[in-house]
Parts: sequence; structure tokens; C-alpha cells
Amino acid sequence: MLSFTAAAVTVALLPAIVHSATKETLQIQIGKDKDILDTVTIVIEYDKPPEVAHPNGVKWADLEKDSLWEDNNGRHVRYNHAFLASMGSRKGYGSDYIDYTKRGSEEPEYSAGVSFIFPGDTLVQFSWEPVHMYFYRQIVPYEETGFVSGSEVYGQVSQYVKSGSENLTQGQWALLLTRKKERPIGETKPIVSLKETLHIQIGKDEAILDTVVLWIDYGKPPEIERPNGGNWADFEKDSAWTDDLGWYVRYNHAFLASMGSRKGQGGDYVSLSAFSEQFNGEPEYSANVFFSIPGDTTLQISWDPNHIVEKAEAYPFHKSGFKSGMEQFGEVSKRVGSGGENLAQGQWAKLLIRENGWSGFETTGSMALRPAKQAGRTDGWIVHLAPGTVLRAPPGATGLKVLDVQGRLHWESRNLREGTLVILPGELPKGVLRYYWQSERG
Repeated sequence: MLSFTAAAVTVALLPAIVHSATKETLQIQIGKDKDILDTVTIVIEYDKPPEVAHPNGVKWADLEKDSLWEDNNGRHVRYNHAFLASMGSRKGYGSDYIDYTKRGSEEPEYSAGVSFIFPGDTLVQFSWEPVHMYFYRQIVPYEETGFVSGSEVYGQVSQYVKSGSENLTQGQWALLLTRKKERPIGETKPIVSLKETLHIQIGKDEAILDTVVLWIDYGKPPEIERPNGGNWADFEKDSAWTDDLGWYVRYNHAFLASMGSRKGQGGDYVSLSAFSEQFNGEPEYSANVFFSIPGDTTLQISWDPNHIVEKAEAYPFHKSGFKSGMEQFGEVSKRVGSGGENLAQGQWAKLLIRENGWSGFETTGSMALRPAKQAGRTDGWIVHLAPGTVLRAPPGATGLKVLDVQGRLHWESRNLREGTLVILPGELPKGVLRYYWQSERG
């Protein structure tokens, strides 16, 4: 069982995520020590039950489990799912399970596993642990435990002539090269949240200059005109296909973005080409996420190579996904007019947090934005790169806690008053940190 520390964030109880209703093709490399022995292809349908009988004669449906709840003992996830899998002409089944419990500030108890089993004269099994295919946002960190293309987690290979006999492939390993999804007929919607709030820190060298908040709606086009004219819809692209040479992804999407009362646009772009004869785990890949807010001075923030859309084909999602606390720095530009000098030359951008909904604002029937009432206890994110980072205690604050992105407490200050300047110590870890202002009530 693997234990890790999750971010100390209160997560709303969300409904379970719908299973993927598509076929997927997995390319799995088999080896032993440093030698590559074979590459096998497994086709799965996650939403369909296996077409083979369960080894113990029970019904597959009786073993299904999908529970997410909170009680006095913490937050819990129990998930178990069996699905159709085939390897060439051999029919088998896949298995995906998660067991997760988070109690207060303790490290979560977490175990998970993915396996593919093909019965026959010789039973063949591939298994990985701890990974999971099902995407639960509440399980942190998904990017380390998700069963995704290019995952660096090695699995085990087993072959048995009969149950309990010697493993004929002792010492062999399995590595998932690609997990490629086939888009269902008529399905065009991207797999991504719609309304989200992004907290982005701006800095230069080791100095933090500002923190901006962007509100985006991935499902709506921008409410401004395109800089070069034309309709936003004419430039949309979402294609995934294969031919005799390999497989490909081309994706381009523009969406609504705003910063305060300033309206702008967001862009999400992916281009991937993987040629079968040359494939060694690294396809030709480029991607970009950007936000542009026009005005007297146009602000643009961009990350390369990253993408927002969650596509199984967009390898490597676990390395290039646009995620809270990610290590990649973006670029900042501010220009007066088209093509003018960059007034923000050398500035960097850091995505602190990406959360569902328009946090910090309420919406009225006319979709106008207005500030929401502030809670008595506030929190935020900073990028700590050098000693001397200063925070000012807000109204009602009596204490401050500083944690890393996994929720580990690194520093605490008490007996504060409104307006107190708190200088963070230099021994704090560098990178993204989360801070909590505490009050006498909580």
C-alpha cells in the first residue's frame, strides 16, 4: 500500500464521474532487466462487462463498487470495476480498483491497481500497482497514480499453466507506452470542466509582483471579436485518427476568459503525431495554453507545452496537463497596440490553483459578476523562491499556517492581529505553498 499526503483543501462531495463509453487501445511493452522482449496490444471497452466468466463463478455486477462519501472518520473512496478486454483473439477482462481514506490531517490510506487477465491453456496477466484508470479529482496526486500514456510505473507479468503453478515469466516487467481512445460516433464535447477559476502568480526573477484571478468557461466561445476577424467556430478543431504510418491528434479550441470586468479569450492547442515504426515512447508533440485580455494594454499569459483538454490520446497528459501547482512556468507579455514592445519582458507566470466553478464571485441571472461575501477564514497560494516573502494578516486573522501542495505543515505563526506583516522564513521549501489564515472561530 502506498501512502502519500494530500492537499489540505476542503473538497465538496461530487457525484461519481461517468465511465468512458469508448474503445481504447493500449500498447504495452514487455521486458526483463534491460531487454525489451515484446510489445502487445490490448483493446478495452471500459463501459462493457467482460464476456468471460468470473474465475470463481460469481456475477461481475455483484462485485461492482463506486462509493464516495464523508463522515466523522474522514473522506472515503471505494471503487471496483471489471470491464471487457481482449488481446488479439483472446478474450479476457480488465480490473480497476481504488481504496482511499483521508482522516483529518493524517496521511491518506491509499491503494489502487489495474490488471488485465486473459484465461486460456496458459493464463496471462499484466498488473500495475498503485495506479487507477478511473479519474477521481479528489484523489491526489492523480498525475502520479493515473494509468496514462507514458506512465513510468512498471507493472508485473505473469503466466500460469494452472492456478497456483510456477510463474513462467518471473521477473518480467510491463510498461504502458500509449493509451489511445477512439472517439465515439457523434461525440464532440471535450472532456474538461466548464466554468473554472484560475489563480495565477506573476513574478520576475525571484520577486513576486502580483496574483491575478481568471474566470474561464471552457464550454462557451469568447465574447470578444477575433483579432484577425472571422468566426471563432471556423477555427475549432478536434480530430484523432490513425493510418498505416501511425496515429495523430489535432486539437484547437477558443473559449471565454475574463479578468475582473475585462473580457478576453482562452486558447487550448494540441498537435501529436506518433509514427508506429519509429515509436519509442516519445511522439512528436506540441501544445499551448494561453489567455489574452485585450485593452489599452493587452495582457497575454501562455504556457508551452501544456494543454487543458483531457484526452487519453494527448500523451503525455501526466507531464503536460495544465494542473494546479504544476512546475512549468509560463510567459507574460503586455503590449500597447499590436506588435509593440513587451512591457513585461522577463516576467513569469505560475498556475497556483485551478478549481471548478467561479470561486470568489456570484452570478446573477444576467451573468454579471460581483464580489461574493468573504468567509471568516481565508487561504491562498504563493510561489516561494527566496527569503523575505511578506503576507499581511486580514481582518479577524489570529494565526497563519503554511503548507506544501501535499498538505504537509511547514511553518506556523500565532497571536496575530489585523494588518500584521508576516515575513516567511527562508527555510521553507521553494516552490508552490499554500497558506491558511486562522481566526478564533476556526
